[in-house]
Amino acid sequence: MLISTALVATALSLPHVLPATAPSTARFDPARFDPARFVAAQTTLDTHRNVDPLSYTYIEAGYFSTNLDRFDDDTDAVQARVSIGLLDFLYVFGEYTAESLDAVQNASSLGDVDNDAVAVGAGAHLELAPAFDLVGEAAWLYNDLQSDQLSNLDDTHNGWTAFAGARWLAVPWSGGGLELNGGARWTDQVTLLTDDEVNAWEAGARVHFLSALSLGARYIMQEDDSTWGVNLRLSF
Repeated sequence: MLISTALVATALSLPHVLPATAPSTARFDPARFDPARFVAAQTTLDTHRNVDPLSYTYIEAGYFSTNLDRFDDDTDAVQARVSIGLLDFLYVFGEYTAESLDAVQNASSLGDVDNDAVAVGAGAHLELAPAFDLVGEAAWLYNDLQSDQLSNLDDTHNGWTAFAGARWLAVPWSGGGLELNGGARWTDQVTLLTDDEVNAWEAGARVHFLSALSLGARYIMQEDDSTWGVNLRLSF
């Protein structure tokens, strides 16, 4: 009986020994809401979440075609490029191109030509103004021209190329924008082009969307030849 009485007394005394946890009073107070601070916070989050449209770290794949005055015909080509940005002003890149030209008439022979080409290089960019970069790059080139019918178009060649130009995000919007780009290119290599030493002018546009994706188009005047192409890019 004494033990039961002691247990009851102990149970009754617990609420006094262990203080009850106070209920939370945190709640949304409309009077203390600051719309300006809320918008600024959202803008900061979007800035960190979105990829810079003028990023130099990306992977890219596309198609292009070159009208060759030398053969009076057009090539078909697919190209892939990987670029990695370094130290906020440098980048390194690699390209692979598979190009074909069908039914080539060369002297008295008729045949098909395939061209597997590789480029490895580095470049630098300088922000001259907000959303406007000056760009320069140089690369070592290697190609393998292959033809079963045309012996003079069946060989490997080394060469080089250099480019100087600009990128401008002309019309920015949330998560992307319209980029305009272009410049001058110098190339010294035996290829399917009419001339081995070529001075070219490039002009292009790129639509950036969904933060990291972009669709680009370009046109290149290569003295006697001309190239147009489109590509899809994923930036990081």
